[in-house]
Amino acid sequence: MSAGPTEAELLARLEREVVARDPVPETLHAAARDAFGLGRLGDELAELVADSALESSGVRGGDDSRLLSFRVDDLEAEVEVSARAGGFDLTGVVSGPVRGVTVETPDGSHEVPVDELGRIRAVGVVGRMLRLALRRESGRIATTRWVLVG
Repeated sequence: MSAGPTEAELLARLEREVVARDPVPETLHAAARDAFGLGRLGDELAELVADSALESSGVRGGDDSRLLSFRVDDLEAEVEVSARAGGFDLTGVVSGPVRGVTVETPDGSHEVPVDELGRIRAVGVVGRMLRLALRRESGRIATTRWVLVG
């Protein structure tokens, strides 16, 4: 008579079943990666000063866009995030001594050109969370907190 599965085999099978039926949310993975992003501790924090998702507009509808405004000292970023399948598009304006903008998601970073009027645009960014890294002309970076957009 053969012995049944070992305790280790049963635990491994149970783990596979749990992960298959209830996977860890990507937002938790992103939060964990962000928590260990120790190289960013020197960055300034750009505060979220306005979020259309938190404002009561009294309007019903299926608008899939969101307006976000961030500010730190002499830098400002106002962006519109429009949801799309699996990600989002981002358009906006930055003001102040901004040399470059990076849109960061748990899936990676996307350098976004800033035109002479401070306009930025990123199309087809994959992910459900974002943060912006605003690179000052001095080289210092101001980052926003992570924002769940999808």
